Amino acid sequence: MTLTNNNLKGIHLFAPIIQLGFLEQNNILKEKYVPLILSNYYDNPNQSPDWNIHTSYNQEHLQKNKLNWDYIINEYTPYIENSINAYFKEATLWDIVGTPWYNVYGNNQSASQHSHAPDQFSFVHFLQFDPQSHNSLTFVNPQLNMIKYLHSVHPILRDGMNNYEELTTFKEEYSPEIYEGSIIIFPSYLEHYVRQSISNQLRITIAFNFNIK
Repeated sequence: MTLTNNNLKGIHLFAPIIQLGFLEQNNILKEKYVPLILSNYYDNPNQSPDWNIHTSYNQEHLQKNKLNWDYIINEYTPYIENSINAYFKEATLWDIVGTPWYNVYGNNQSASQHSHAPDQFSFVHFLQFDPQSHNSLTFVNPQLNMIKYLHSVHPILRDGMNNYEELTTFKEEYSPEIYEGSIIIFPSYLEHYVRQSISNQLRITIAFNFNIK
């Protein structure tokens, strides 16, 4: 087929896709989970094996309040299945890897750059989040070294493309717009981090990984 300006077709070529959504039941989940999470947080605001945050990741045995994840996983399930249908165009069996965990960020707390590999997909729910005070999740371009080189040689790729929110091919990083109740589903190999908080209001997320069977 000969392409002209009138019939160009865009293809996402080897491009990771993140999916954004909103959890309608967020207020119900806040009432059920936030008091228990905050009780754990105030016991030890820096409970983490490697970061300056409070987390339940590999720390549940140290916490007085053990969260029952069954209820919240049931609420997440339709979103995961919609995500899988969008990726594979059909219903596909899946499993959560291990158990979910939560992260709490207070003032001056942050998460270093990391990925969730070797798992396949990751899910993050912004259970308590103030867009005016809190930082989004920042994704790092998998081809960062190449992009930095291209920016130095062709600054228009940096300066011009930054004017277009969804054109991320030549961006070094991308931070989606997030609200309380937002969810993000993304390939687990995508490296990401959370910038240092400068708010005394606590930022709370729930996360887990899942694999296709």
